[in-house]
This record gives sequence, C-alpha cells and structure tokens, in this order.
Amino acid sequence: METVLAIDEYSDLVDALHTKLGCTEELTLDYIAIALEDIMVFDGKQHDYGSANIALSGDKGILVRVMDKMMRLRHLMLDSNEAPRNESVEDSWADSSVYGVMARMWTRGLWPRLFGADVVVTAEQPESYSDNPVTG
Repeated sequence: METVLAIDEYSDLVDALHTKLGCTEELTLDYIAIALEDIMVFDGKQHDYGSANIALSGDKGILVRVMDKMMRLRHLMLDSNEAPRNESVEDSWADSSVYGVMARMWTRGLWPRLFGADVVVTAEQPESYSDNPVTG
C-alpha cells in the first residue's frame, strides 16, 4: 500500500500550501507532503471500500480500526523481531493518520450517513428475538 509522493513532482504544491496557509516552520513542508500522501491513501481506499463500511459503524467502528492498527504497531515495534509480512510499519502509521481525519469527518457530520441518520451496528442482542425483524 505504501504511497510515497515523488516530492519533486509536488514541491510547487507543497510550497504553495505552506505559503497560502501562512506556515512559517520549515518542518511543516514535510508535514504537508505527508498529508498529501494521506489524501492519496484515503482516495484509493475510498475507491476500494466505498463509504458504507464507516457509515454502518460510525466513529466507534473507526475507533476499533485505529485500535487494530495500534495493536499491530505495538506488536511489530515492541514484541516482534521479524519484518512484517503484509503491510509495513509506515503503512500502519499512514492508515492511523487517515482514520484520524475520517473520525473528524464523521464527528463534523461530513461522512455520508445511511438512511439519513446514524445507524451503528453493534454486537448487542435485542431483548427478545421477537423484537428482531430479521429473525422474528
């Protein structure tokens, strides 16, 4: 998944954003470049997943995904001496960063809702199965 911008190709955009935002710190240039990488990761994932997976679980679903990434990072960085087989540590950090923005989008009401309202899928059972429209 690793998305790394060819920084030279986007340096004009990074410089323009730095100036337009009134940034003064040199390190912010690298922050902007990485934020642009995150935008590309987000866009690619949206193409593959769509928005319904988050619309179904809301910010609690995002929290679970972030916790999964944190546990993966903990394992890779603290518990294991082996190289990852699937996604890199960098990929896990990138996903965590993207989930943070997605959570902020959800909280601000910018994420599409299913059925025009928050619908959150939980593991809780209804009080009786007769209350369940699926199992009747």
